[in-house]
Amino acid sequence: MSGGSYDYIYSRIDDAADSIEARHFGSPLHTAFAAHLRQCSKAMHDIEWVDSGDYSPGDEAESIIEVLGGRGGLNSSAVEQTAKLLRNTVERLEDLLKTERSHQQGKTIGSS
Repeated sequence: MSGGSYDYIYSRIDDAADSIEARHFGSPLHTAFAAHLRQCSKAMHDIEWVDSGDYSPGDEAESIIEVLGGRGGLNSSAVEQTAKLLRNTVERLEDLLKTERSHQQGKTIGSS
């Protein structure tokens, strides 16, 4: 049997991340935190499997290091996800502005 020494708590951490993303869709702060929870879940999974004898001792180290800031000192996954969400938000806002400008131009031309 794989894992189990912590009652598969990593799956509940994943569920929490899913719930946060669903309830706070579009929030860069919540999206970054959900990404952090997913990293925690991966680390917890690896710890659980090492402690259950399914992975070798040390196999969990890399995922723990990633949660603690990675080798570069930043939680790169959360930063990347937040940057992607912000780029998407900017693109949507630019599209809305184009639509609004087009609509305003149509009103000006139609009222002449």
